Amino acid sequence: MAEWTKPIGGFFIWLKINKEIDTDLMLPNAIKRGVMYVPGKGFCINEYCSNTIRLNFSFPSVNQIRLGIAILSEVIRDCTKD
Repeated sequence: MAEWTKPIGGFFIWLKINKEIDTDLMLPNAIKRGVMYVPGKGFCINEYCSNTIRLNFSFPSVNQIRLGIAILSEVIRDCTKD
C-alpha cells in the first residue's frame, strides 16, 4: 500500500507506505540500490510518520525518477516479505 501527494508546486512528493515499515531502517537498503530519500519523521510533530518518505523530483530526469520508483518499490516489497 502506498499513498502520495500530487504536487502542484515545490520540489518534493510526500509518500506514505505500510504502517509497519520504518523508513529510517529501510534507507540503507535503498542507498545500496542507488536510491536516496529523506525519511518523513523529521517533518512531523504530533502524528505517526515512521512510514513516510520525502522524495525530491526537481533534480532527477524523468527516466531517473521512473527507475528510482521501480527500485524503491522493490525495497518496500523486500521489507514486507515474511
